[in-house]
Amino acid sequence: METLTSPPPVDASQQPAEAPRLTLAGHLEELRRRLGLSLLVLLAAIGVSWTQVERIIGWLQRPAEPWLTSFAYFTPTEPVLAYLNVAVLSGLILAMPVLLSQAWGFVRTALIWRERYYGLAFIWWGSVLFLAGCLFAYYVLLPISLRFLLGIGRDYLEPVISIQRYLSFVTTITFWCGLLFELPAVLFLL
Repeated sequence: METLTSPPPVDASQQPAEAPRLTLAGHLEELRRRLGLSLLVLLAAIGVSWTQVERIIGWLQRPAEPWLTSFAYFTPTEPVLAYLNVAVLSGLILAMPVLLSQAWGFVRTALIWRERYYGLAFIWWGSVLFLAGCLFAYYVLLPISLRFLLGIGRDYLEPVISIQRYLSFVTTITFWCGLLFELPAVLFLL
């Protein structure tokens, strides 16, 4: 019975062939090509996200809806910056599979077969655990924390929260919860 702790047994004839060795110029050219493709995909994903930014902000506001019905802004540029931040973060999330595959494609040629197996498993499980942490933060942690924080002094205080501060709060909680959920994968590798 196979376990997740070791790669499946493979004899030498079944191991993948080693990639040809590249010169320094060859490595730099490969890196330039992969970075260029990653940048193009990221910009395209940000563009797609920009067209949906109001929907995304509405979705991010949902955990606070019973207590916070609208946002405020305190500088003329704050709404534009908030929209831009949401578009960039959403674009990064959309482009992440391509970015990770490009990074993996560049790094994996320098690894032996066993390291490739563990690296690919870490990327897959790390992504799944990060997503699980983000979903936990959005559906469980944010509603509870917003109910508590926005309920303090509710009888004589009215919350007026800027869109930038709210989005910063939501993305910070979500990001750190996602990272926290990756601890099992990190501990497994150690």
